[in-house]
Amino acid sequence: MVHGASCALWQSGCVTLDYTRWFAEPMRHLGDDDPALRQIFAPVEGADSLPIGVTAQFLDHAPDYHARYANVAHFRVLIDDALATLDPPLAPRTILDIGSGSGNSVIPLLERFRDAFVVATDISAPLLAILRDELAARPDCTGRYALVRLDADHARYRAGAFDLIVGAAILHHVLDPDHIVDDCEAALRPGGAAIFFEPFELGHALLHLAYRDILAEATRRDDRAPGFAMLRQLAEDYAARAAVDAVDALDDKWMFTRGFFEQAAKRRAWSECRIYATHDTEAPLTHQTRVNLRLGMGLEPSTLPDWAWLRLGEHERALSSGARREAMFEGAVVLRRSSVERLTPVCAGWWFDRQAPGQGYFVEKDGDNGRIVCCVYDVDGRPVWHAGLASALRGAMMSTTTAFALSDPPGAEARGHELALDFVGEDTALLRWTGMERRLALQHPGSPGWAASSASALGGCWIEDDDRPAIATAIEYLDHHVFAALLTSDGWCIASATRRGPDHYAGEWLRFTGGQTIDGPYRAPGPPERLGDARLWWTASGRLLIETPDAHQHVMRRWTTPAASSNHPKNV
Repeated sequence: MVHGASCALWQSGCVTLDYTRWFAEPMRHLGDDDPALRQIFAPVEGADSLPIGVTAQFLDHAPDYHARYANVAHFRVLIDDALATLDPPLAPRTILDIGSGSGNSVIPLLERFRDAFVVATDISAPLLAILRDELAARPDCTGRYALVRLDADHARYRAGAFDLIVGAAILHHVLDPDHIVDDCEAALRPGGAAIFFEPFELGHALLHLAYRDILAEATRRDDRAPGFAMLRQLAEDYAARAAVDAVDALDDKWMFTRGFFEQAAKRRAWSECRIYATHDTEAPLTHQTRVNLRLGMGLEPSTLPDWAWLRLGEHERALSSGARREAMFEGAVVLRRSSVERLTPVCAGWWFDRQAPGQGYFVEKDGDNGRIVCCVYDVDGRPVWHAGLASALRGAMMSTTTAFALSDPPGAEARGHELALDFVGEDTALLRWTGMERRLALQHPGSPGWAASSASALGGCWIEDDDRPAIATAIEYLDHHVFAALLTSDGWCIASATRRGPDHYAGEWLRFTGGQTIDGPYRAPGPPERLGDARLWWTASGRLLIETPDAHQHVMRRWTTPAASSNHPKNV
């Protein structure tokens, strides 16, 4: 066995585990400091810090939690049902389980997929220790799992490391569920799937109203049946969850809506989002109350009087059969990652001069080569653009190649300028071009810009896929939207397009006039003119489809060929 704070390998049975295949950060073996935590690893950063937003139920009282909530048989059925919705079916080889606890979902996954490896993660090392002991008693699981103590809110997974991700009742415990769903998309291979089982707000809100009605009636009757304590506790819990500022102190922090997951599917590269109830939909209030009594206090249905069950039935019958199906308490969410392969990322972003914000500079670095596009205006106020090709040298882009001005009349000879772009910080650059020097800053703070770690394959310079291309575009990827400039022989226009689906963005083309020339004194542009719809789609073939203001669609390819005349738009 290999130990130490920076170890990447671990001998499990006859299999050597390399944690760097799954995590983009070094791991340490917790068993080096505490033998009770043998075989459990944790990220080096934060390994000794106390978990945030977690109560003693999952830590000091882990054995009690396991005894109360262990239900492998129940989750075996839930997982089988969720997997059955996938078309085509999934045969995962590497599975990530988030919030594994003592194994409710891990054990069914190991049983179902005999050739798969499961990376089990949880913020509670004591619960993982219980899971370790459970798996040690199963010889068929030897060498097919890893145990990692991990705060899912701060996990750093390798991109495309997993085929399947399962979170069995975990998102409602974490501080930032949006972030975790997004992380899962990035951690999946194309075509992979993520499955979650979570509480939903609508059903519980209806139940809350029913419980308040029943508790008020119990007070009028002076009925003190033992089951009312459970109803009162749940009514208080619903009220506490509504106080958003208090979620850090709660184990059960959130309840979800369909819209939460549907928006997550649009925000990232999910091609499919299925949501369905995992409970009885004919009598959902009655069913959930029986579950609450059993799990909350170990009580039988008889601990509530007959009149309370009749009153609960009245609330149920007030809903149509369709509404009862919609009123989910517990639901399964199945997200399928787009099967479109991601393109090779480039570093690309928009920069501007704070002293002359009428100029926009798009800078792209692709390996050792680079491009810069300058969007400005001519002396008559018409939008023009220039493009320069460059090579990277010691943190600078240096070029003595041709800069192209596409607003020149067709057939006019392009003008050449010496170009130098020096990056003096993560968000600051010095540009020397046409005899002037400008200090540039990122146009969109927090955007990918020049930072390689945040770069996206969707950004960069694209040119029409034609022997004599007529248009080009420069795109900065900003996750939920993109900022694009359409470059034509008539000048340029811009669009901020919002994500409408996996690799699909929509917005509106705008054209400004009357603004800053490339080397003259500063002047602000006038109000924009609305030109038409802007739509952009990235395809599995590595091409970009772009809809121009005239409603025509053009197929675009990466603008990569250095200085070749066939790779520049005609009319230059």
